[in-house]
Amino acid sequence: MEHTCYDMGKIITAINLEDKNTDICTGSMKSQTAGADFFVYKNFEELKEQILNSRDNDYIFFMSSRDYISVDCIRLIWRRADECSADIIFSDILCHDGKNEYYYNLEPSRFEKTFSKDDGAAALYDELKDKSICLRDLRGKAVSAGLLKSVMESFDSDAAAQDSSGRILAEKVFSHGNKTVRAEHAFCFLYDDRKQKGYFESVATPIGDEFRKYEELKRKIASKDISIVSFDVFDTLLVRDVLEPADVFRLMDRTFNEKAGSSDHIYFSEIRMACEASCRSRFKKSNPDWEDINLDEIYEEIKLNTVFDSSLIDEMKLLETGLEHKVCHRRKCGYELYTLALESGKEVILVSDMYLSENTVGGILRENGYGGYSHLYMSSEIRKCKWSGKLFEHIKAEYPDVEAGQILHIGDSPAADVDGASRAGINAELLPSGISRFYPEIFEKMYSFDGMLIDKRSAVYLYSGVRLMLAQVLRRFYDDPYLAWNTEADFNADPYLIGYFHLGMNLLGITDWLLSDACRKEYKRIHFLSRDGYLPFEAYRLWAEDKENAPEPVYTYMSRNALFFCNIRSKADVYAFVGGVDILAYSPARVVKLFRRIIPEDKYKAVMAAAGDGGDIDPDSADYRFKLSGLGIKYNENFKDKAAAYGFIRLLAEELIDYDMLASVRETVTEYLRSVFREGDCIFDLGYSGRTEAALKECLGFPVDSYYVHRFKELSYEREDMGGFEINSFYDYQPVVSFYVREQLFSKIDRRFDGVERDGNGGFRLLFSGDDCPFETRWVTEILQNGALQFISDMKKAADSFAGDVHWRKMDAALPLEYYLHKSRPLDRAFFSCVKFEDDFGSNRSYDMASCWQRDIDERVGKPGAGEIEDLRASLNDVSWRLSETRKSFSYRLGLALTALPRWVREMVMSSPRK
Repeated sequence: MEHTCYDMGKIITAINLEDKNTDICTGSMKSQTAGADFFVYKNFEELKEQILNSRDNDYIFFMSSRDYISVDCIRLIWRRADECSADIIFSDILCHDGKNEYYYNLEPSRFEKTFSKDDGAAALYDELKDKSICLRDLRGKAVSAGLLKSVMESFDSDAAAQDSSGRILAEKVFSHGNKTVRAEHAFCFLYDDRKQKGYFESVATPIGDEFRKYEELKRKIASKDISIVSFDVFDTLLVRDVLEPADVFRLMDRTFNEKAGSSDHIYFSEIRMACEASCRSRFKKSNPDWEDINLDEIYEEIKLNTVFDSSLIDEMKLLETGLEHKVCHRRKCGYELYTLALESGKEVILVSDMYLSENTVGGILRENGYGGYSHLYMSSEIRKCKWSGKLFEHIKAEYPDVEAGQILHIGDSPAADVDGASRAGINAELLPSGISRFYPEIFEKMYSFDGMLIDKRSAVYLYSGVRLMLAQVLRRFYDDPYLAWNTEADFNADPYLIGYFHLGMNLLGITDWLLSDACRKEYKRIHFLSRDGYLPFEAYRLWAEDKENAPEPVYTYMSRNALFFCNIRSKADVYAFVGGVDILAYSPARVVKLFRRIIPEDKYKAVMAAAGDGGDIDPDSADYRFKLSGLGIKYNENFKDKAAAYGFIRLLAEELIDYDMLASVRETVTEYLRSVFREGDCIFDLGYSGRTEAALKECLGFPVDSYYVHRFKELSYEREDMGGFEINSFYDYQPVVSFYVREQLFSKIDRRFDGVERDGNGGFRLLFSGDDCPFETRWVTEILQNGALQFISDMKKAADSFAGDVHWRKMDAALPLEYYLHKSRPLDRAFFSCVKFEDDFGSNRSYDMASCWQRDIDERVGKPGAGEIEDLRASLNDVSWRLSETRKSFSYRLGLALTALPRWVREMVMSSPRK
């Protein structure tokens, strides 16, 4: 395969023999590295000499003799290097063990956001060097010769001589590299026969036939047997921001009604589609040789069949072409094949069955970077179509000196592109559209009838906003047909996809609801409470940008621990603590720790001494030991029943708590809250029971309304009535899979806010604790959240382009996440295996998220287990046996005979007197 050599330099493929293979230059390896210089080295000195003789703007691509690369890998790295100056360019990493080929679904290098950190490769290496196969060495990466030279200068020769694995060199390169990028679809298969696998290798997916077909397609494009490569345009080179082409017409309805001044809503989109069908029928009679019509003729048909002003119809035609420019975007894999054809020296032509004009389609193509093609053949201009093969016959006539077999056509339609081209004797290859992988199968899982009273399917069929959301998912994740998805997962166990799609849609529904309602109620500021208000806060900032009269978003540090003492004024109030927690998960020691700030030091020490074993203790400690013994409880063991807990709370309230200290702590917290909140503010929190709002009312003296995802218990209504505040809930029910997963998805991975105290200058010092989150937990949470925020950003651009012509209902946006939380397949939740959720207040325990999640699904959602399925199968077998025996009986056969008799005979038999 020939490659264009960019001015920025060249790529030199460095192949490490590892002293195991001396025939590296033959066979597939040579063909796959063609188009770039390559050299084979056996030791560091040979590599160093080659690097020092390279130009600074060259790139060295590293691989082992047992590795191999995809046919287009080098060219795609070249293009990535040409687009941006980077020190290190990663290829997409796949693996093989000599027998099987696969990729690790959670490999960090697969996610573009992995490379978005400001501190570049050094931070990546520090975090992932022992966890990711991608960062164990330089294999699969192109490194600038300039960076390598600077590294060589500081490289100890003795260390270099011992660096057979390349780990030392990799460490130095990663620690000195700045900008790091990924060349998408430039695949490098790393040899990997390790038996011990870590978290990032916990999910593996075999490479399937789709990848092989895509590789063969690229070989065919670059083949010397092909002179001309022809591409379909729509859904092959271009994709739209809509689920179906007719959605473009629906986006015109609002503008049409505004311009027409209609007193009710007129569906111009339906008029547009009906008149297109009428126009085709009319021209089929008047011009039987024509296979297509154009946009001008469609709009003339609208003028003939409606009473609308001609000038208004002309405006709508211009609006339609304008919308096509807005909704059309480059399809990544289509563009990849397109540039491959050009850079392989092929003549490229474009072919489309389309009513739009050549000028319009050509303009859209130019806007999306498609240049260099020689002809654009449009059915609207030539009056011949692909589906009949006549448009391809027309193209053959345009190239009389080119044999039909030397033309390769690529498109997404089996009928129009493959069968149509084949009829004309032209080579044809199918590039399936993204929608064929996504719609309707994936959408059916979330928007199908499943026994509920809600018509979920109407969300997709009747609401443009839902269709627009799904189109964003389709365009970003279902664009490329080449890489197999894991058959044991619906969403490929891909945290970025699940964050973008499921979490993103849900987050957008919540954010838009919050913005609309808060604007309507004229709140001045919305306090997003830490930590689970973090993701909605970031989403709100994106979605509300440029929104007139939008309340100001504020990220406010708040926690149950920080507000804990605000609702306690008397001994009786201490008992309210029991109602807000799982008290049987607490011990006296844990309760004392929670109240530590308002227990005097002497009493605290006395209680601690009383809890000890043996030894002489002072009278106060002996008294506490006696009282604990009398209650039948041990200081460091959880309460066995609530009676024991209430007994200890009495001891705490009457003898341990210093109410002057309580008043001082309350005063500090109150002053802090008054410096943060103003009348006219509201708060956002995931939920659940109104405790925060009640504490704020106590401290501030005025109510602060709130927004929840959902409530929990009737207690929230009681507090709402008592405090005079209003709680607004996104859901009017409590989901089965509730707080621990949802809080992990929405929360910032950060230290816990524990409260506030006075500093030496009379100001406030915020108190934090707990910052030992495992890297894997932080990584997967950030990937999910980055995906969700990217979805918000994409939808913001799309919705702004359509001037508000998008609508959805709250539940429509919520369904994908609720499906994922309640009905997803286990492999799609596997990456949560690294997450431990700490609920240090309510339940006072740590949760293994994956197992608790599965437990909730099994016990409460109602997924049948293996035993239930066997019982059901046995029941069905029993029913089948009984039915079989019944059919053998005399009464059953007599009944069949009677049904065969005429009706009047049956009535006579049945009415005869019985003896």
